Amino acid sequence: TAEFGAGNHALALRELEAVWKAPVTSPLAGKAALLAARIHMAAESPQQAVGLLRSRFAELPQPEGQMLLAACLEAAGDLPAAAAAYQHVYYRYPSAPEAAAAEKELARLRTRLGEDYPPPMPQEMLARAEAWRRARQDCLRRAVLGSRSGRALPAAPRRRL
Repeated sequence: TAEFGAGNHALALRELEAVWKAPVTSPLAGKAALLAARIHMAAESPQQAVGLLRSRFAELPQPEGQMLLAACLEAAGDLPAAAAAYQHVYYRYPSAPEAAAAEKELARLRTRLGEDYPPPMPQEMLARAEAWRRARQDCLRRAVLGSRSGRALPAAPRRRL
């Protein structure tokens, strides 16, 4: 909202509450939650941002929502949980730009946490391999279909894994 840009965090949060209190779920609810979490972070309230993101997690666009949750967890001082959230982005969304950013954050947290760094879960590592396999199949499918039609096909939309 314009209020957030002007630094009026309380008013900006009140404006966003209207999105969640509407009788019908708004398609903007996830984006509103991301903005509200950013407002809480700007107001130096990372715990409130974490609570908000967790309560609205199903509505959040991914992997953006998971990346913001990781940053909020880190700001709140929960470094192992932040590492786990960054791992989720890195392993579940390998072709997304956020995966490269998550990889950098993970390297930094691995150094900070040392032996307390949480190991990635095996199912996360398998999910990364599966996501790359599907992406390769999609690429091959587009190439075959494009060669049959004699024209290039548009890029496939990003999938939610």
